[in-house]
Amino acid sequence: MRSLLKSIIRLSAFVSKESREVLRQPWLVVSLILGPFAILALFGLGYRGDPAVLNTVVVAPNDPRLQNEVEQYAKTLGKQLRLVDLIPDAALAAEISSRDEASLGSRVSKVEDLLRQYGADLVASFPPDAAQRIQRGEAAPLVLYYDTVDPVRDQYIASFGLIYTYEVNRRVLTSAAQQTQGRTTALSQDVSQMRQQIGGVRSAVQAGDRQRASQEASQLSQTTDRVATAVETSAGLLGGVQSSVGGGGQGQSPQSQQAVGAARELRQQVGTLRSDLDQGPSLDQTRRLDDLARIERGLDQLDTAITEFNQIPPQVLAAPFTNVTQNVAPLRPNFVTFYAPGVLALLLQHLAISIAALSLVRERLLGALEVFRVGPLSAFEALAGKYLSFIVLSLVVGVVLLALLAFGLGVPLQGGVQPTGLSLLLPNGQWVGVAHLLYLALALLLLISASLGVGFVISAVSTSDSQAVQLSMIVLLASIFFSGFFLPLDTLYGPARVIAALLPVTYGIQALQAAMLRGEHLLGTGVIAGVAIPLNQLALVALLLMTLALFVASLLLFQRQLKGT
Repeated sequence: MRSLLKSIIRLSAFVSKESREVLRQPWLVVSLILGPFAILALFGLGYRGDPAVLNTVVVAPNDPRLQNEVEQYAKTLGKQLRLVDLIPDAALAAEISSRDEASLGSRVSKVEDLLRQYGADLVASFPPDAAQRIQRGEAAPLVLYYDTVDPVRDQYIASFGLIYTYEVNRRVLTSAAQQTQGRTTALSQDVSQMRQQIGGVRSAVQAGDRQRASQEASQLSQTTDRVATAVETSAGLLGGVQSSVGGGGQGQSPQSQQAVGAARELRQQVGTLRSDLDQGPSLDQTRRLDDLARIERGLDQLDTAITEFNQIPPQVLAAPFTNVTQNVAPLRPNFVTFYAPGVLALLLQHLAISIAALSLVRERLLGALEVFRVGPLSAFEALAGKYLSFIVLSLVVGVVLLALLAFGLGVPLQGGVQPTGLSLLLPNGQWVGVAHLLYLALALLLLISASLGVGFVISAVSTSDSQAVQLSMIVLLASIFFSGFFLPLDTLYGPARVIAALLPVTYGIQALQAAMLRGEHLLGTGVIAGVAIPLNQLALVALLLMTLALFVASLLLFQRQLKGT
């Protein structure tokens, strides 16, 4: 019992020693807290986050109608494209639209001149021989020229090019649909003419004039053939669209099948009527009038189908689907809110590693290790005392930073999720669950503990302050690029993921983002392979195992130093 009490006293003495060391430098404490917050606040105020606006020069043939279409394209594509100038030059458009490798140098030279002259980001070409290419069965190229060495901007412009080409294709198909509907609109006049011709046949039948009835039926047959052919052609557009999206089987939609079926049936009925009037043994007025009534009903059905087709906007026929995205996450954070947990984890790791990396080096350079060797102090007690003192300091800094993020920058602590169970009311009016706060506290504690382990290992293997600082900076750089803070982990190859798995901040970011952006907590569970398990505990378990392993490693190294080997 006395041995345990002595160990506790020696351990607390180390805690007191390290705490006084920090408190003698109040400006250091202030800079540790306010410095990171000021950096994050300035980033939040200075980051725009809007998509880049591409100043664009378009080279197109000298065709007023085409130039008007290009201007409409620029308006449709939104604020991401700003049309700087439209150059009507068919020869230049043909040259820079060419894909001939032999003339690449000349094309690039002319494009670079245009980019410099207009201060533009893009030069877009519209091929003057687009119609001829399409007639030959070739796709006409819409070439975008740009000059950048930034891979992110390169991908952005490439994605924008796909949207640009899609918009041009959509407008072309819309124009084709409008022309098709224009032809079906003209059918209304033919339908009216058919009604008049049916009336003429009826009048002749009622008068018993078989010859005139036959002549009227012949004219009706010719008009019916013309209408049926036009309907079959026009219905192909609607049928192709609707059958492609699951609107019907056998290559046609129910609507197009109805229109085509009505036209064909009408043609058959009129043909039968004409044949009966030409070759029938007698003029059966009652039967012929019934035939005309059926033809009128079929004509009404066809007229209805044509009207329904014309009521569909051509924009819908050209682009049947519209994009609707629905994010089911409980929170839609802005850039500052999204990066806040990562920044917090990165700063706490760097703080813990830096103070721990300099700790043992400083003791060795000041000659304190000689005192430790002759004193009753064990390596475990000395290291544990340093751990406790630095954990308390780092936790204070972490809690203050967390409060500044929540109350200063409005970063949520619960991720927009309503708290369950026991909860607390924060000064800003936000309710936060106790289980959620415990998750946050445990995540911060384990992140700091594991980071201190990295720092103590660095301190044990370093021979000078400068070497310890250099190793700490290497860990910081690795953390920025491999922890998922700057680049998503799923974009890294296998060897790079091994580096990510060795960094405490990797798991710290995952845990803090889960808590602050998704509102998950210690009591949350999910189902994996039919088994209910706690959510996001793997990050905490990884930090715990890392803390234990690094503590043992730093303890062995410290014991070796105390023994003078």
